Amino acid sequence: QPFVIVEFSLIFYMLSLGLGRHINTLPTENIAESLIVIYVIYFIYDIGLFLTKESALFLFSRVFTRQAHTSWFNYGLWAAHALNISWLLGIIFGTVFMCDPVAKNYIPSLDGRCGDTGALWIGSAVPSVLIDLIILLLPLPKIWGLQMSIAKKSGITLVFVLGYCVIIVSLGRLITVVKSADALNRDLTYEGVPALFWLCAETPITLTSICLPPMMSLARHLTQNYFYPLSSRISSLVNSQRG
Repeated sequence: QPFVIVEFSLIFYMLSLGLGRHINTLPTENIAESLIVIYVIYFIYDIGLFLTKESALFLFSRVFTRQAHTSWFNYGLWAAHALNISWLLGIIFGTVFMCDPVAKNYIPSLDGRCGDTGALWIGSAVPSVLIDLIILLLPLPKIWGLQMSIAKKSGITLVFVLGYCVIIVSLGRLITVVKSADALNRDLTYEGVPALFWLCAETPITLTSICLPPMMSLARHLTQNYFYPLSSRISSLVNSQRG
């Protein structure tokens, strides 16, 4: 996903500006540039995470065909879409207007006032975790309604649960932000590093998690059509050489 690449590129660039060091030890020009980069990262992270969650919801629409949808599943799917869109709009609005004037977000020397950065991060993390939980639970009743053995249902459930293990990362980010909320306002370039670790992990892991269930079919196809025949040919070759 391009948003992930841009996000990581900007964070690596921030390392050269002093990310990981106390803000009062950095040159003024580095602080100013770091604040601009962080401001841009907010938007890239939010949009990237929004798109990956949308991908998960659209995956459910493809896996569980519309003819097989029940009313509660359709309503749940649309509600999850609505929550995800509302989360994106809300967090972008909060990020843009966190300071008055807006330019004070990245030029703190301007006259004006700013809101609580820690509160903004918490306000982003809590709904994100709830949306992840909905995405995790939404397909499970559909899976258990399939006409197959309990063992197969359990296996598919395990794939979906493990596939959407990103909720652990979301909880990790939430806990880290709650613990360091006050410190983020005082020393963003130093105290924000643990939160950035979780932030960097969340979107790529979400993307990987979404790809895991479809990859099971690919793995099964490769095993049946390539790996098993290859192992048989190798065994035959070894046996012929022994004979």
